[in-house]
Amino acid sequence: MKRGDSLIRFISVIVFVAIVFYIGYSYYDTRINPLRTVRASTFSVTDSVETTGFVVRDETLLTGSGKSVFITAKEGERVAAGQSVAVRYYGTDAIERAEEIRALTLEEESLRALRSGKSISSGAKESVRNLAAAVASRDISGLDRLIMDVNTYITSPESGYGVTELDAEIARIEARLAELSAQAEIDTQQITSSRSGIFSSGVDGLESVGSGDLENLLPSDVERMFSGGQTVGSDVLGKLVTGITWYYVTVTEAATASRISGYSSVDVRFSKNYDNVVTMKVESVGAERDGRCAVVLSCSKYLSDVAALRELTGSIVFNTYTGVRVPKEAVHLYVESDIRSEDNPRGVPADKLGKTYIYLLMGLQSERVDITILTEEGGWYLVKDEGGALKDGAEIIVRANHLADGKVVQ
Repeated sequence: MKRGDSLIRFISVIVFVAIVFYIGYSYYDTRINPLRTVRASTFSVTDSVETTGFVVRDETLLTGSGKSVFITAKEGERVAAGQSVAVRYYGTDAIERAEEIRALTLEEESLRALRSGKSISSGAKESVRNLAAAVASRDISGLDRLIMDVNTYITSPESGYGVTELDAEIARIEARLAELSAQAEIDTQQITSSRSGIFSSGVDGLESVGSGDLENLLPSDVERMFSGGQTVGSDVLGKLVTGITWYYVTVTEAATASRISGYSSVDVRFSKNYDNVVTMKVESVGAERDGRCAVVLSCSKYLSDVAALRELTGSIVFNTYTGVRVPKEAVHLYVESDIRSEDNPRGVPADKLGKTYIYLLMGLQSERVDITILTEEGGWYLVKDEGGALKDGAEIIVRANHLADGKVVQ
């Protein structure tokens, strides 16, 4: 115990000495070196609230039973009613035939490009450029077509591409494609879309939740709707997103919901699996329950981007302020003694009473600059001035002796 008491006393003495030293140094620094400035720099501060919510769309499931079903529609592609979105093959012969049809179709397209007058040189440059762009973006959806172009324009000899030879080769391919297409009618079936919309293979069992379910929502309704989806059948190929509007449903604190209700639209800065800032219309703010409210936002853009997404994290942005950071101790307030009067003819107008200003160091003199405080953060204010004197690099006087407008600063 005695050893512990001695340690505590020793630490207390060290802390006391440190405090005395700090106070003494601060006093010495103020007396000996009273002038202190900081350089002005521009900052942006966002007034926002983080939230997590769910994307709601009007969706229809697309089905097609069978093992040998291949989806042909691309993710996020807008398809028309009656357009093929997948192909069902009955047997290995049908699959092998489809691969041959694909290869011959690509070859025919490349040969027709040559036949139209595109030179080997320009075609080679374009094919390599397109292949490099696909590799850089990791988009392999059209890789076979790109490789075919490279093969046509680079690895094939130019002398073998006369007009007569091209016409003969194109005719041969057309005849073979007609033959294969006739055979495919027996064991190949096109699966088409029943209506127009955006195709997505992302299915989670929540496709039954649509725009008609978003009226008069309570926090408990949101939890119930998205707590677990329906079982997705093995015959489901994907979904079709119809309409042009998607919704973002979230639950916020009542104070945040009250702020949202004062806006017709807000910016939502999404993060993680969807990096974008989206301006969304405020559709509704539900009744408060246990200090929380359900909020529904909507947007008529970027539907293809979010067609496969469900849960999104982001920030609801109310305001973004851009100005200059100023230490709070550098900000001054106009008081009664500053107002122009008979005793103070060089004072400021009465309408400046209670407003704020700072001093800038201009050469050896101080210059008073009126400011407007936008927001505050810690020991700083974010401010702007009307005259434009407060720019990046300007020296803001934080501390000095006998500060006054136009006086030489010490």
